[in-house]
Amino acid sequence: MEAVNSQLTHYEQETTAVVYCYRAIKSSTTHAIAIDLWHRGVKLAAIEPIHCLGLNQMQINLWLHQALSKLSRTYRLNLRKAIYSFTLDPRECPLQPCSLPSSTSSFWEQG
Repeated sequence: MEAVNSQLTHYEQETTAVVYCYRAIKSSTTHAIAIDLWHRGVKLAAIEPIHCLGLNQMQINLWLHQALSKLSRTYRLNLRKAIYSFTLDPRECPLQPCSLPSSTSSFWEQG
């Protein structure tokens, strides 16, 4: 998470929605997703992560749209041009209990 926070310094003069996608590679299925709202280096809000097990891409996109709309309304912002996305390893998933099977963890470590 430190690498993500250090990358935010480039955008600290703006209000930025940061989408965290927990997945192995960009083309793999999304394990979990979360959003933080930053303004000038200060975190204003966090949409807590959710597990995406059982959700299709359309449902994930709908969740993202609804979450970003809620942040936009709450903070009276237009976030359409201020969204940055980071892909994080699913082993970094902050949710407990995590739906990631322990056998999957050893699969990633072989790799």
